[in-house]
Amino acid sequence: WRELLATQEIKEEMLWGLFIEDLRVLRNEIYARKGRVFKDKELQKYFAAQPWYQPNPDFKDEMLSEREFKNLALIREAEEVAISKMIKVEG
Repeated sequence: WRELLATQEIKEEMLWGLFIEDLRVLRNEIYARKGRVFKDKELQKYFAAQPWYQPNPDFKDEMLSEREFKNLALIREAEEVAISKMIKVEG
């Protein structure tokens, strides 16, 4: 369902149970699908390994649709209350 992040409304319940690390990647995938080049080396490495990722050095936030902005906001809200994988592992 991840490729639908740009075109369909995601629902809060779709994000339930995801760790903060997963939500961060999911949120940044919206940018990556438009070609954003990431300053964070780990994110850049992750997305560069995706077959669909095409870097666009001219990327600007204005390239995102209203739907994408709404989905980004929902994912950010979920990140604020999500737990880390490390907390779950270290318990």
